[in-house]
Amino acid sequence: MTLTEEEAKKTKRCQESFGPPATPMQMSYTVGVGIAAHTAPLMCLGSACMAWRWVQIIGGDGFTPMDTDKGYCGKAGKP
Repeated sequence: MTLTEEEAKKTKRCQESFGPPATPMQMSYTVGVGIAAHTAPLMCLGSACMAWRWVQIIGGDGFTPMDTDKGYCGKAGKP
């Protein structure tokens, strides 16, 4: 799925940003004080991420590249 960078930043979560799983000791402590045991994922960083790929659209003649502001997460594979 190709999105504008702004759409990705607002609506997509980065799967690489999950924290490591909590140990049983941390889990019992954090549950007792009401803090989540796993960290929440961060929102997409767009072009600030090394995995972000810009989409290049070729014009009607098949040769001329047209400017586009859309891209996708390279970790997810090609759209």
